[in-house]
Amino acid sequence: MRIGIPIDNGILCPHFGRCDEFALVDVDETRQIIRQIQITHAPEHEPGVRPRWLIQNGVKIAIVGGIGERA
Repeated sequence: MRIGIPIDNGILCPHFGRCDEFALVDVDETRQIIRQIQITHAPEHEPGVRPRWLIQNGVKIAIVGGIGERA
């Protein structure tokens, strides 16, 4: 399973649309361990772009705050 977490300066960003990066965390559900963490630049902040980008990158769960209706 892959989890997407918006981050800024290495910490959780309280606003989905204003983060500079995302941590893409691969989790082994069976063994209950983190397999890999990939830090990647966030795509531009336009309605619908980030949710589509997360899905295209295999994210099944996103931990977010400050997210608008269109996302």
